[in-house]
Amino acid sequence: MKSVFRITLLVAFIAMVSFTHSQAQRIITGTVYNNGEPAAGVTVEAHRGSSMMTSFDGKYKVEASDKTKWIRFTSVTDSERLDISDKQGDQFDFAFDGKLPGESESEGENVNLKSADELIKDQDREFMNQLSLFNEFYKQENFESALPHWRQLYNNYPKSTLNLYIRGVNMYEKFIEEAQSQADRDKFVDEIMKIYDKRIKYFGEEGYVQGRKATTWLKHKLGGDREQSSEEMKEILQKGYDWTQVSINEQGSKTELAVMLLYMQTTRSLFLMNELPKETV
Repeated sequence: MKSVFRITLLVAFIAMVSFTHSQAQRIITGTVYNNGEPAAGVTVEAHRGSSMMTSFDGKYKVEASDKTKWIRFTSVTDSERLDISDKQGDQFDFAFDGKLPGESESEGENVNLKSADELIKDQDREFMNQLSLFNEFYKQENFESALPHWRQLYNNYPKSTLNLYIRGVNMYEKFIEEAQSQADRDKFVDEIMKIYDKRIKYFGEEGYVQGRKATTWLKHKLGGDREQSSEEMKEILQKGYDWTQVSINEQGSKTELAVMLLYMQTTRSLFLMNELPKETV
């Protein structure tokens, strides 16, 4: 009786080992990034597999199976899940901001140019999940938590909805307001400029957007107590002047009053700096 019992246990053990082996026959590797840099201290967990924490180089190596559907990446402040159920290979790099180093924002393989209505009709779960999370955090004005989800949408679904660009600018305006250094403020201003440019690319309205771009640029670059050389001042004013001029040429009688006033002010300032001839003024 004991021998039969032992044989039964042995068979069960062998079956369990075989099952475990079949469930962990894949080795998935990759690198985790945050803000363009390898991210250390990120927990990487494979569905139906193992987990580990990345070191200083951001690299990870986890066991998985043929039935593994996702990999979860968890940092101190964020947790994201990468769906790999329809992806080939065993190497998956991941970036919390949705943009891997060296990857073009407009030419990445994950870019989908469908509208939000089309994506919802297609039941694109990644889009709907990211949009839902972004909207929830945005409504709470928790912009730090909303930002990673916004970046996923901004990079991978750039033509889904105009609200991505409007709300993106709103968030970065708040970041500028709360920034502790001039360098950070300038960095956020540059991000807003990129958002405006991308908005023009996918939604047009160049005249209107260039006016908003000039307004934001001059407001933040000329305000505050920053020290600027005459050359830096000329460069700032020249960009504002060029953008307002484009806006006026495109908008005509529909030009916003603020844009017209900025055009007049930058024209006068550049004239006084001998950067514009009196005939132009």
